[in-house]
Amino acid sequence: MTTFALAGFGFRAAAFHRVAQALPQVRCVGAVVRAPHRRSLPVAAFGDVAECVREARPDFLVTAVPRTANPGIIADAVAYGLPVLAETPPAADLPGLRALWAAVGGSGLVQVAEQYLLMPTHAARLAATGAGIIGTPPRYRFPRPSSTTRSR
Repeated sequence: MTTFALAGFGFRAAAFHRVAQALPQVRCVGAVVRAPHRRSLPVAAFGDVAECVREARPDFLVTAVPRTANPGIIADAVAYGLPVLAETPPAADLPGLRALWAAVGGSGLVQVAEQYLLMPTHAARLAATGAGIIGTPPRYRFPRPSSTTRSR
């Protein structure tokens, strides 16, 4: 049985929870939320990563929190040796992303769930480029869904 905890329990985190409920070999053991005693959740609620690790002992953590909260949650999890699947964006801006990478990048414990490369428009651009339809672009700048993907 693989266990995981969520950071956050809004719409996106609830979607991860629903997927886990459909998989018999996966179990969500809790959620790290800002106010664990103010709301009823279908899983145990914890006030911070330390409490979650100590009491629930998840195999990994999935973050589904605002971009401003993500770096702190990710760094806390890595400090406890807990692997992280972070939703995008993992930080609020490019300086924040660089600081986060400096803090946790070498750990090998963080994966970012980037869905933009799988969007149909991006797939079409890549296919057209690969087929030689538009020639060889010297550089392509994808549209910015967030400030963390900004090209330099």
